[in-house]
Amino acid sequence: MARQKINKSESEKDKKERLDIELITKKISKNDKLNWKRSYDKMHRILVTELQPLEEQIINLQVLKIPVFDKITEIRNKLVNECIHPKDMLIHKGNYIECKFCGSKITIQSKNE
Repeated sequence: MARQKINKSESEKDKKERLDIELITKKISKNDKLNWKRSYDKMHRILVTELQPLEEQIINLQVLKIPVFDKITEIRNKLVNECIHPKDMLIHKGNYIECKFCGSKITIQSKNE
């Protein structure tokens, strides 16, 4: 790996940072650096050749999913507006009953009233 060109106008802080980084990188052998670089390049090729096409397919499927969700939303909105409060959707909450489907809170009328 090529040595970094020294900027003549670098500040003391920049120089210290550069020297600290060089100190760490000098400890690693050239063979280890080349091996790591090859592995990194292999990983990058896999990302580009295998993962990227899959991500594009996922995006295309998500685009196809939007009209289906629109249909579901349209039907659900109709069901919420015309909700019959099915027995399996009702929850007793003390002094009222809530419909889990439409969110309506139905007050309980006692038989004496």
